[in-house]
Amino acid sequence: MASVNAPTTLTSELFHALPCLRENPTDSVLTAALLQYCQDEDLVSAADLLLRLMVDQPHVQRRMTRSVENTHRHVPLPQPGDLQNFTDKVLEALCDRHVSQLSENSGAAGRSVRARGSGFSSVSVSVSDMLATAAAWGNDSVKLEGLAPLQPTNRKVHFFPTGCSLVDRLLAGTPSNATGGALEGGFCAGLLTEVHGEAGSGKTQLVLQCLFQCVARQQCALYAVNHLPELLISSGDGVGDNTFIDSLRGFATEKVAALYIVSEGVPASRLGPLATGALHRAKAMVLSAASRQPSIDVELLKARLDEFVTERTVVAGVGIRPVDGVGALLRLLSDGTLSSAFSSLGNTGVVVVDSIADVVAGGSSGEEMNRWEISTTVASVGSLLKSFAVKEGAAVVVTNQVRTSLSVSGEGMIRRHTPVPALGMQWAVAPHVRVNLRRPQNTANASRRQFTIICGPAHQPAYCSYLICNEGICNDE
Repeated sequence: MASVNAPTTLTSELFHALPCLRENPTDSVLTAALLQYCQDEDLVSAADLLLRLMVDQPHVQRRMTRSVENTHRHVPLPQPGDLQNFTDKVLEALCDRHVSQLSENSGAAGRSVRARGSGFSSVSVSVSDMLATAAAWGNDSVKLEGLAPLQPTNRKVHFFPTGCSLVDRLLAGTPSNATGGALEGGFCAGLLTEVHGEAGSGKTQLVLQCLFQCVARQQCALYAVNHLPELLISSGDGVGDNTFIDSLRGFATEKVAALYIVSEGVPASRLGPLATGALHRAKAMVLSAASRQPSIDVELLKARLDEFVTERTVVAGVGIRPVDGVGALLRLLSDGTLSSAFSSLGNTGVVVVDSIADVVAGGSSGEEMNRWEISTTVASVGSLLKSFAVKEGAAVVVTNQVRTSLSVSGEGMIRRHTPVPALGMQWAVAPHVRVNLRRPQNTANASRRQFTIICGPAHQPAYCSYLICNEGICNDE
């Protein structure tokens, strides 16, 4: 270790973030290789190393392996799993350290934000109450103590549909018109999905519809599973053929997380119509499953659903948390607040950030950041969101804006390039799935939008069209 002439500041920062690196022989060898890489690449601070790991972790791992081959020939080469665990551990610790520094340097503005409360402690409060006052999100003071341990979970893959079947199949990586519950599709649990597009392309409408669809489906299915047998008995029909109840049990969880983290004003005028549309689709799903029951029982179930599962209960099932800057979002992710809220709501559901570009533009609790600090912070946010999605098994959906880059040709002509997602490479490496929304050109229908899958772990590039209607988005058929 002493033979590596890495910058003293970087070495001390690395060991301060991870004191355990001195204790394990394998970690000591890998640390020496990592510091050698930093020296070769002129990385002089922990922020430099954090950005490099975020942008191209495989490249760093290859260079570390080569360094071990050249300088530690008597030591067996590290196994890929050991190397991956080591770099993941370093990345997480550096992210944690960066977030803590942001919190310590946030000044009076940051203290006022923390005093106001930035947790989901009041997540059971209805959306309508939250719209009346942002202070309803709790008065508890949040203490930043680094990354809360998030335990991996072994869950069956779940999808959370938007209610538009064409869009849901593309999100599930199933562009065909295959049918069946297994192929219902939607945003996938365990993945971080970015939805980017120009202003007015329908990003907020899409993610809000998914949240309401998630809540409405759970509430309708739960009521049917819990109450239909007693309804049938009270009507004198007995239990009857209730095999359809089994088809709803997968949706009938006691709780479901539908959390909306928003950087600007909540679009209150859209909530009612979107909740109504989601409720109609969810009730139709339940009644379709019950279609083999006697018609009188189906009518009884419909009447009870109309009475007990309403637009108000669906709207109240979505938790909203306004954030005024990237510092507030980092605290939610890093101190375990978001994890605790998600766990308390049943460890299943959707978390939306709308929009990541606006959150970053809001700064860190009112503090100005230079370009380098912004890049490092964006990388930290991306890493924490991805880690939360994977370890909690949440479907995390983030909206993003687009920007159009300009270049000057050799003849002095200014060229406009295709719009690309905002926040650059530091953010681009974070999402598992990237989706583009846009208004198609040369179309007579102003409500038509194009939905395009750009990339994903099990997705081929594909697109479809959908329509924006009064109750959300629907198939363009």
